[in-house]
Amino acid sequence: MDYIMSAPILNRCDIEFFLDEMFDVESLTNREKYQDHDRTTINGAIDTAQSITDNKAAILQNHGLLTVGETVESAVWWFIAMERCSQAQLLAQAAKTPKLTCLSALRMLPYITFETLVLKG
Repeated sequence: MDYIMSAPILNRCDIEFFLDEMFDVESLTNREKYQDHDRTTINGAIDTAQSITDNKAAILQNHGLLTVGETVESAVWWFIAMERCSQAQLLAQAAKTPKLTCLSALRMLPYITFETLVLKG
Protein backbone atom coordinates (compact mmCIF):
# COMPACT_ATOMS: atom_id res chain seq x y z
CA MET A 1 0.00 0.00 0.00
CA ASP A 2 1.37 3.38 -0.94
CA TYR A 3 2.08 5.88 1.81
CA ILE A 4 -0.10 8.98 1.74
CA MET A 5 1.53 12.00 3.34
CA SER A 6 -0.59 13.36 6.14
CA ALA A 7 1.74 16.24 6.96
CA PRO A 8 4.20 17.98 4.66
CA ILE A 9 7.90 17.79 5.41
CA LEU A 10 8.11 21.54 4.81
CA ASN A 11 5.28 24.02 4.83
CA ARG A 12 4.72 26.52 2.01
CA CYS A 13 6.35 29.35 3.95
CA ASP A 14 9.54 27.33 4.49
CA ILE A 15 9.69 26.31 0.82
CA GLU A 16 9.32 29.90 -0.34
CA PHE A 17 12.00 31.02 2.15
CA PHE A 18 14.48 28.44 0.83
CA LEU A 19 13.74 29.25 -2.80
CA ASP A 20 13.74 33.04 -2.39
CA GLU A 21 16.23 33.82 0.37
CA MET A 22 18.70 30.95 0.24
CA PHE A 23 18.74 29.98 -3.44
CA ASP A 24 17.54 33.26 -5.03
CA VAL A 25 15.59 31.20 -7.54
CA GLU A 26 14.11 34.26 -9.24
CA SER A 27 17.60 35.20 -10.43
CA LEU A 28 17.27 32.25 -12.81
CA THR A 29 14.77 34.31 -14.79
CA ASN A 30 17.64 36.61 -15.77
CA ARG A 31 19.27 33.77 -17.70
CA GLU A 32 18.36 33.38 -21.36
CA LYS A 33 17.13 29.81 -20.94
CA TYR A 34 14.60 30.81 -18.24
CA GLN A 35 13.64 34.33 -19.35
CA ASP A 36 10.10 33.23 -20.26
CA HIS A 37 9.47 32.25 -16.64
CA ASP A 38 8.51 34.38 -13.66
CA ARG A 39 7.18 34.06 -10.12
CA THR A 40 3.93 32.58 -11.49
CA THR A 41 5.89 29.67 -13.00
CA ILE A 42 7.74 29.09 -9.73
CA ASN A 43 4.49 29.15 -7.74
CA GLY A 44 2.93 26.75 -10.26
CA ALA A 45 5.77 24.28 -9.77
CA ILE A 46 5.34 24.47 -5.99
CA ASP A 47 1.56 24.02 -6.33
CA THR A 48 2.04 20.96 -8.53
CA ALA A 49 4.55 19.43 -6.11
CA GLN A 50 2.19 20.02 -3.18
CA SER A 51 -0.88 18.66 -4.97
CA ILE A 52 0.76 15.42 -6.01
CA THR A 53 2.03 14.53 -2.52
CA ASP A 54 -1.31 12.85 -1.72
CA ASN A 55 -1.98 11.63 -5.26
CA LYS A 56 -0.70 8.96 -7.60
CA ALA A 57 -0.70 10.82 -10.90
CA ALA A 58 -1.35 14.14 -12.55
CA ILE A 59 -1.95 15.02 -16.18
CA LEU A 60 -0.01 18.19 -16.93
CA GLN A 61 -1.62 19.94 -19.89
CA ASN A 62 0.82 20.20 -22.82
CA HIS A 63 3.55 18.50 -20.75
CA GLY A 64 2.52 14.88 -20.13
CA LEU A 65 2.14 12.68 -17.11
CA LEU A 66 3.62 12.92 -13.64
CA THR A 67 3.40 9.91 -11.32
CA VAL A 68 4.63 9.13 -7.83
CA GLY A 69 4.70 6.09 -5.60
CA GLU A 70 6.19 4.68 -2.43
CA THR A 71 8.75 2.89 -4.61
CA VAL A 72 10.18 3.48 -8.05
CA GLU A 73 8.35 0.37 -9.23
CA SER A 74 5.03 1.77 -7.99
CA ALA A 75 5.58 5.13 -9.72
CA VAL A 76 6.53 3.34 -12.96
CA TRP A 77 3.42 1.14 -12.72
CA TRP A 78 1.18 4.20 -12.36
CA PHE A 79 2.95 5.90 -15.27
CA ILE A 80 2.49 2.90 -17.58
CA ALA A 81 -1.16 2.52 -16.52
CA MET A 82 -1.88 6.20 -17.15
CA GLU A 83 -0.01 6.15 -20.48
CA ARG A 84 -2.04 3.15 -21.67
CA CYS A 85 -5.26 4.79 -20.53
CA SER A 86 -4.36 7.98 -22.37
CA GLN A 87 -3.63 6.04 -25.55
CA ALA A 88 -6.95 4.18 -25.28
CA GLN A 89 -8.75 7.49 -24.75
CA LEU A 90 -7.16 9.04 -27.85
CA LEU A 91 -7.95 5.99 -29.99
CA ALA A 92 -11.57 5.98 -28.82
CA GLN A 93 -11.95 9.68 -29.54
CA ALA A 94 -10.33 9.29 -32.98
CA ALA A 95 -12.86 6.56 -33.80
CA LYS A 96 -15.61 8.90 -32.57
CA THR A 97 -16.96 6.13 -30.34
CA PRO A 98 -15.59 6.76 -26.84
CA LYS A 99 -18.29 4.73 -25.07
CA LEU A 100 -16.11 3.11 -22.41
CA THR A 101 -12.48 4.10 -22.28
CA CYS A 102 -9.70 3.02 -19.99
CA LEU A 103 -9.98 6.24 -17.97
CA SER A 104 -13.72 5.84 -17.51
CA ALA A 105 -13.17 2.20 -16.52
CA LEU A 106 -10.64 3.31 -13.89
CA ARG A 107 -13.25 5.71 -12.52
CA MET A 108 -15.40 2.70 -11.63
CA LEU A 109 -12.77 1.24 -9.32
CA PRO A 110 -13.77 1.91 -5.71
CA TYR A 111 -10.30 2.87 -4.47
CA ILE A 112 -9.57 5.50 -7.11
CA THR A 113 -11.24 8.90 -7.26
CA PHE A 114 -10.72 11.53 -9.93
CA GLU A 115 -10.45 15.23 -9.49
CA THR A 116 -10.07 17.73 -12.31
CA LEU A 117 -6.67 16.56 -13.53
CA VAL A 118 -5.40 14.46 -10.65
CA LEU A 119 -5.70 10.74 -9.95
CA LYS A 120 -5.90 10.13 -6.22
CA GLY A 121 -4.86 6.91 -4.55
